[in-house]
Amino acid sequence: MRERKTARFRNRRSFLRGSVATIIAAPVVAKGLPSLAAQPVESGTVRTLRSAAQTERAAYSRYMAFARRADAEGYVGISYLFIALATSEIIHAQNYERLLTRLGADITPHEPSVAPVADTKQNLIAAAEAELNSINNYYPQVHKQIEAGGNADAITNVRYSWESHRQHIEILDKIREYTPDYFEEVARRIDEESGIFYVCEICGSTTNTVPTGKCEICNFPVDHYRKIDPSTFLSQSTP
Repeated sequence: MRERKTARFRNRRSFLRGSVATIIAAPVVAKGLPSLAAQPVESGTVRTLRSAAQTERAAYSRYMAFARRADAEGYVGISYLFIALATSEIIHAQNYERLLTRLGADITPHEPSVAPVADTKQNLIAAAEAELNSINNYYPQVHKQIEAGGNADAITNVRYSWESHRQHIEILDKIREYTPDYFEEVARRIDEESGIFYVCEICGSTTNTVPTGKCEICNFPVDHYRKIDPSTFLSQSTP
């Protein structure tokens, strides 16, 4: 009888030891908070928006480098054109970053590396090629990916970017066609016809005149347009 009690005591003690060991080894989860394993995997929408923000920031840095080179070489109109393109790109990047913040995603804007800057002729050709690629290839893919996620704000912001890129497709086609053989003539025409650029701070629409009534892309009032001052942009650091 005493042996049976001793055996039961040993079994109970072994059970308690095992239970305590299990509790100590188990991960501690604070009440009301999910464990790390339970946290959701980053969505495709967040990944696409983050990539698009980085792409637009890289374009901003590239165009500002082109603008400074054109200004140094005396091509004032081309420099201003690059600044206008850069202004639109940084608005797109900031739109994506604000949306990522609202979605709870971590964003750490960084200064992207910029390829070595060539002369203004080659930079103008490269810029036209990059813009046309964004219109015809990059943004159709981004739009498709974002539509699959179903986030209305993300879809709207991607549409803003794509449509503002498409605003000047005819001019970009002409720049790509004529710059290789007639660069000085193209530069003179840009100097004569660029005028003043205005940008919509909501969507990045860039025009030579302020529209009447509402922005043609985002439909917000035209008081969101502001004049692009080249002297300000040439002296500033990355936003």
